[in-house]
Amino acid sequence: VWALGCILLGCILGAPLEKRDDVSKHGFFAFNEQGIQRLIDESRDKSAYLTELVADMLNNNPLQRPTASAVEDRLSNFLNSKPEGKQAKQAAEEKRVKEAAAEERAGPEEAETQTRPVAEEQRVRKEEEIRQALQAAEEQQAKDALEDGNLPLHLAVSKGSSEAEILALLEAYPEMAEMADEDGRLPLHLAAMENASEKVVLALLNAYPAAANVADKLGRLP
Repeated sequence: VWALGCILLGCILGAPLEKRDDVSKHGFFAFNEQGIQRLIDESRDKSAYLTELVADMLNNNPLQRPTASAVEDRLSNFLNSKPEGKQAKQAAEEKRVKEAAAEERAGPEEAETQTRPVAEEQRVRKEEEIRQALQAAEEQQAKDALEDGNLPLHLAVSKGSSEAEILALLEAYPEMAEMADEDGRLPLHLAAMENASEKVVLALLNAYPAAANVADKLGRLP
């Protein structure tokens, strides 16, 4: 309490006590009653209420000094008695009430807004994983050998699939134009055998120009 009284007295006087020449020369201790009283008298015209509190805190008899709790109560009373103190307290209370009301109104909705980006990100990631898995499965299925070593493009050309279907398959997997079946026949061989449309033949040649010079196992060119 004594140390706090010294700090508070310095605040009232406008400077820490240790910065004052009269204090640094003679010291400021409990037994220096005249020095204490002189500074207390000097502070009375600045704040009578606080000066009385400081005078009690710097009482020469420790047993007569107020407790820390009593000092807190008296300081609180002083602050609440000042107009600016009341206004600040009222403003703080109003702000707290407004914030609490805003949180209550926006509670569930705000929580949903905060979780929405996370949920959306998880959904997009899951959809992308599914799309990639399906694409990988389709690619593998399209490339896997089917009956008699034929690939889907071989079957599409030889089984009379529509021009649109053949072109779509070739566009998706152009590398299949270079793959031969068990008889060494490229899709171009099959297109020639099945009298495929000119558009299909040109598309196969564009995908694999060298196919025109590739012979099957019987030595036949397309």
